[in-house]
Amino acid sequence: MSSKPDTRTSQPCDGRVAISVVSHAQGHMLKLLIDDLERYCRHESLQLIVTLNVGEILPFTPESRLFPIRIITNDAPKGFASNHNAASVLASNHARYICILNPDIRLSMNPFPALKYVLQDKGVALAAPAVVTPTGELSDSARRVPTPMRLLRRYAKRSAGRPECLAYPSGTDPEWVAGMCMVARLPTFRELRGFDERYRLYVEDVELCLRARHLGYRIALVAEAEVIHPAQRDSHRRTGYMLRHIQSLARFYFSRTYFQYLLRRNGRKRA
Repeated sequence: MSSKPDTRTSQPCDGRVAISVVSHAQGHMLKLLIDDLERYCRHESLQLIVTLNVGEILPFTPESRLFPIRIITNDAPKGFASNHNAASVLASNHARYICILNPDIRLSMNPFPALKYVLQDKGVALAAPAVVTPTGELSDSARRVPTPMRLLRRYAKRSAGRPECLAYPSGTDPEWVAGMCMVARLPTFRELRGFDERYRLYVEDVELCLRARHLGYRIALVAEAEVIHPAQRDSHRRTGYMLRHIQSLARFYFSRTYFQYLLRRNGRKRA
């Protein structure tokens, strides 16, 4: 998949981006990501906050890199939500945006001008790029809310070997976007109180997007921005991850956020 830059993104959208990355002994991936940032985003004002969730020795020297990097070393592993929320608190006072980024993301372009341009609209809380696989296929990084019925239909299609309708078209407003790469204005992220830390690994991104939508914000999938991500699908193959996924979904289905979603959806159907 190739993206042609929208001419609108040539307009300047100033403001430092604080990038939060959490490493689970993924220093080699982190180095490749930073290499990409320096190659494609060298004219951006970026600050990296790298959280080492488990002990590791990084294969690079942070002081030698182009952008300022702050290293946070956890005494004990924390969840996805806790780590990124803590990074948002540590973001420089000069930062205008917060970017949640997985260490295994790779770049083939600078996604930030298009994402920051969309976020000039105060009605947009979160903006995410199109996510493609290393072979160029569009990933399902923007989806509808995973209700039990939708999950059952998805599982049935996959079991039958039938193709799924995976992704929203770029340029649309999905119900939620995956937390592997999302950008928000830092004040808006703090207004939303960040991710719900009761979730440890899965569904945090769904819950955050729904809370933003309940407050009247939109979620944007930006066609002019693109990142590369090799889907791992650990919850499909590894029992421990699958159990965590199920636990997070159960918590989500009994949450106030999901209840509000059902009320709004049923209200629209009656209308």
